[in-house]
Amino acid sequence: MIDPVGRPLLTVLAGTLVLSVSACHSVGPMRDLGELPPPPPSSSAWQPVTRAVSATSPAVELSRPVVLPRLDANPSDRVQWVEAPVLRAAPTGVSRLLADVESRLPPEMGYQYRDRDRATWCHETTHGVHAALRNRYRLPAFYPGGGRCALVESPPLTLGEVAAVVPERFRGPRYSTYLVNARRDWEREPLYVWDEWVAYNNGTTTAIEEGGRAGKALTDDAMACVEFSGYSLAVAIAAHRKGIPLTGPFRAFLAWELRRSFALSRQALTIPSLAWHDRRLQALWRNNDPFVAEGLRLLQPEQVSIAELVP
Repeated sequence: MIDPVGRPLLTVLAGTLVLSVSACHSVGPMRDLGELPPPPPSSSAWQPVTRAVSATSPAVELSRPVVLPRLDANPSDRVQWVEAPVLRAAPTGVSRLLADVESRLPPEMGYQYRDRDRATWCHETTHGVHAALRNRYRLPAFYPGGGRCALVESPPLTLGEVAAVVPERFRGPRYSTYLVNARRDWEREPLYVWDEWVAYNNGTTTAIEEGGRAGKALTDDAMACVEFSGYSLAVAIAAHRKGIPLTGPFRAFLAWELRRSFALSRQALTIPSLAWHDRRLQALWRNNDPFVAEGLRLLQPEQVSIAELVP
């Protein structure tokens, strides 16, 4: 099978799997901050790596589940939602979103995304779900939970062009990994940034639902949501500056996920183990930095305001 950019299905899946498993092993509490692995192997050489972690290990005392925005709650309901079917039994003893995301993973992908840290587990599994949905629908697909994914047509940009429009002041600790080093493998896929954004948001959701990240020191999950919001907005800005029109589904999902991302950040900051001290990026948004203002203007008619995102 061939994916939308003409690569064999297993190559796409392998690219996601190699990146995810390497990240789990190399960086500890801060996900995906180590060096990216070498380019994915060919489909004929790829073999799944199973990392068995019991889904029924003793569960932490869970917080109230995070609730996704209602589909009729704001103007961003023009998102192109399609079904993300259940493909396997959900694990027990884990929080709501983790069980939801895990149940959307094709059985043939095994258990390789599982990690003892539940936030990492959800983050990495999201990548596998995205890869499977992309091959199912032949478009980039993003799964925030709830049984439906958003389909978005990728603009004809390079990852380097996206990176170039991100001002220095918006470049957080993940910039080099995802917008510089990642060009080796993902230069022609600018929505790779969105794939990581949704994965970080899903991981943060799991951390919130689990009441923190058990056994971990203070982590910056809340600020990862904000950091990737800037990079994801940069995709829209880069397209506009190049004269590429933004489609309705593109604008709608970007607006919808911005709202989710900032809502998650606010919730995470109320949990001691997630209450990261450096909130410089958040302040840039609150002060309606020119980069933010430019990006939000491009989302019309979605009506996203600074006051709504960072009250």
